[in-house]
Amino acid sequence: MSTTDDPTTEQLPDPQVSSVSEDENPPTQQARRGGPRQPFMTLGPAQAHGGSGPGGPGDRGHPRLFLMADDDPDDWFAPIDQLIREYDSVQSEAGFRLADLHGLGAAKQWAENLVRDLRDYKAGRIAFTECDAGCVLAGPPGTGKTTLARILAREAGVTFIATSAAPWLAHSHLGDVLKAVKADFEQARASAPCILFIDEVDGLSDRAAADGHHKAYWTSFVTCILEEMSGFKSQPGIVVLGATNNLGAVDPALLRSGRFDRVIQVHAPSAEDLARILRQKLGAELPGADLTPLAVLGLGGTGADAERWVRGAKRRARYAGRGVELDDLAVEVGGGVDALPPEVRRRCAVHEAGHGVAAVVCGEADDVAVSLGKHSGHAGATRVYGPPDQPLTAELARRMLVCLLAGRAAEEIVLGEVTAGAGGTAASDLSLATHLAVRMIASYGLAGPSPLVYLGANVQAAHLPPHLLAEVRQELSAAYKEATALVLAHRPAIEHLAVYLVDHLAASDADIRSIVQAHSGMPEFTKEAMTRH
Repeated sequence: MSTTDDPTTEQLPDPQVSSVSEDENPPTQQARRGGPRQPFMTLGPAQAHGGSGPGGPGDRGHPRLFLMADDDPDDWFAPIDQLIREYDSVQSEAGFRLADLHGLGAAKQWAENLVRDLRDYKAGRIAFTECDAGCVLAGPPGTGKTTLARILAREAGVTFIATSAAPWLAHSHLGDVLKAVKADFEQARASAPCILFIDEVDGLSDRAAADGHHKAYWTSFVTCILEEMSGFKSQPGIVVLGATNNLGAVDPALLRSGRFDRVIQVHAPSAEDLARILRQKLGAELPGADLTPLAVLGLGGTGADAERWVRGAKRRARYAGRGVELDDLAVEVGGGVDALPPEVRRRCAVHEAGHGVAAVVCGEADDVAVSLGKHSGHAGATRVYGPPDQPLTAELARRMLVCLLAGRAAEEIVLGEVTAGAGGTAASDLSLATHLAVRMIASYGLAGPSPLVYLGANVQAAHLPPHLLAEVRQELSAAYKEATALVLAHRPAIEHLAVYLVDHLAASDADIRSIVQAHSGMPEFTKEAMTRH
């Protein structure tokens, strides 16, 4: 079922945050997370085709200097488009205020509070010790982290200094790297009050993960940054704001009090927020149009994606010599799903319908949305929102496993065979389910023959002892058996929802619940059936 998140790391679903978010904390540490309206689960996407993206296995988004006959040109030019979007975002945000930003949740609230505090500090009404001096915004690319930082500085009336790990590490010699770091921090001292924005803080990797050959290098590099940040304590007025797509890679020492002592998750916007972003990007185009269905179709997309969709819609209309029509935008948001062969489109619809019905039937979801769209190599997405601050119990974790595996089960039951669409990438259903089962046994104390054990937050299945790996397989097999039972019990609802998706490309929470309710005469898949010991 969805995006994103960061394909270079392996992350897990958590009760309040997206499974693609960079959550490396135990589920009880809610104070370091975003607001209450974050995704309960973003289920791994159905794959339209095999492989790991336009560059094949290990692709990191770098452009190839040749175009294969079956390549999508949009994928080939994606890195160049990213640079264009970054430039365009700087130009288009010139008149924006924090109030104009949508989908940023707790990060926006924090920024508004910091603006007020910095203004009070500049006016002499409070000491700088009353202001937050360090924060990391963690979330997938395109969610507006850099835009938020720039607008925050402008509204607060302070200098904005932007840097990242990349230009520091571009120097070939360690001495030059350290000089570049110190130069940026010295510029911040000379410019106080200011915001020092460090992008790609995941480039400040965990020193403990470095091998022996590079350990001394990384220790010197990260230690230099720690010393520079600690040095700011003697000079008030400097806020260090970081951004990352991979929080788990950041050296833990940087996230302690007195440094980046606050971490705020920034997720892909909800359908409501995405509709607002689309309206904002459209400007005077399509006045009065209901953009909610397109926002549901585009779920999993970001503000940067919305800007690209609108730009594409305007281009279509311009080439046709007319104004923008809703169909122009629908084609862009749909990502070319109409071009999929009918049998592939139906299979993706059945897969996502399995996820959507399972999420509703399991009973913990506040809001569920399903869409078909050929984005980032994925042909569909299902996003599930749950109650805020819900603790992760063994029962809830097992329901999440069932929901994650229900797409594959739907393919098997409804279509008679499965494809590789449930696996293949770190954001896939099988990957997310496997890692959740591993954490249940090795980190969370929720399963296994001896649950009172902690082997680490990021233990990989391949590194588990054989007897614990067998427990992971047992959890997944039991969850798949229950997912199959759920699909059998609610097959008419799943098939009806699949037909609806083929026709409409997206289904809102109300659509899904209406379809499930219409087939409520089917036997219920009870919560008790999902409780195993």
